[in-house]
Amino acid sequence: MQKLLEYFVKNKLLVNVIVISVVMFGICGVLHLQQDVMPQADLDMMRVTVTYPGASPSDVELNAIVPVEREVAKISG
Repeated sequence: MQKLLEYFVKNKLLVNVIVISVVMFGICGVLHLQQDVMPQADLDMMRVTVTYPGASPSDVELNAIVPVEREVAKISG
């Protein structure tokens, strides 16, 4: 490892060429990267978690779950 470091210390031009090459490849990669603002996602399921601390199961069902199920049922598809 010591000899490798000594080699790079002596050959500063080679180190500069390697660093510039890595930076240029990185810039080219970023410029050619394709991105979607709103990518298509086909999800067949949805998970909704409702917390109602300190309530009984029947209260949670009547006051939290049923209203959420009604609203979710309005969603088409």
